Amino acid sequence: MSIINANRFINKVAVVTSSTKGIGLATVKRLAREGAKVMMSSRKEANVNKAVSELRDEGLEHVHGMPCHVGEPEQLRRLFQETKERFGGIDILLPFTGVNMIYGPILDATDSQFDKILDINVKAPFKMVQAAFPFMKDRPNSSIVFMGTYASLNPQLVQLGGSGIDLYSISKGALLVMTKSMAAPLAMSGIRVNTVLPGPIDTDFFSGQFSIDKLIIGNVLHDISNKVKGTPEEVASMIAYLASNEASFITGENFVVAGGLPSRY
Repeated sequence: MSIINANRFINKVAVVTSSTKGIGLATVKRLAREGAKVMMSSRKEANVNKAVSELRDEGLEHVHGMPCHVGEPEQLRRLFQETKERFGGIDILLPFTGVNMIYGPILDATDSQFDKILDINVKAPFKMVQAAFPFMKDRPNSSIVFMGTYASLNPQLVQLGGSGIDLYSISKGALLVMTKSMAAPLAMSGIRVNTVLPGPIDTDFFSGQFSIDKLIIGNVLHDISNKVKGTPEEVASMIAYLASNEASFITGENFVVAGGLPSRY
């Protein structure tokens, strides 16, 4: 991958949650390489420290990190307050939280599985916006980008024999409506909100979801234009565009990054 030398995020501050690997980490690198000051976070402190150390070894000095459980309001408050104290405010919020612990028929989901998936995938991003809003509302040209999934648009493609990630797809589908619902009220404070919907991306999360069902992976890749999974960096490119001032006239939209897979919303 070529190194990005643009400077779209000079004097911008970003908060990226769930960002110690995969798409989140690729996005932190992309923003930092373009000049952003970045606060990254994840639930485990060791993972955060390791990622920050690696990024600084690459010369990305304006990256800081702290552990944060996105389902805990007090930890969120500390995350945003620490960001303001260290960097001066928040211009970009990327609530990249996501969890799935059921792979199989949707009606087999237990109450605890249902509650956790909805809490982390729907409630947590909403609460993050609420908590970050006071730190963003006076910053011009601020941006929020949610992390959805292509599977919310075409869940049938990732099903086989009654198995799939239906509840995860449902929870992430809520972000599509949340994006459109928040667009107008946030625009009054100069904040844009959009969502990216990655398809099959070469991450631990994607591979883990389908590791027990190679037929589903084959089924998905068959419909991709070039028959290969995408990279975290390719998704990060879309996220960086949406977070930048180049996308200043775009809000309330959902963007598929899925290699040509059929979709409609």
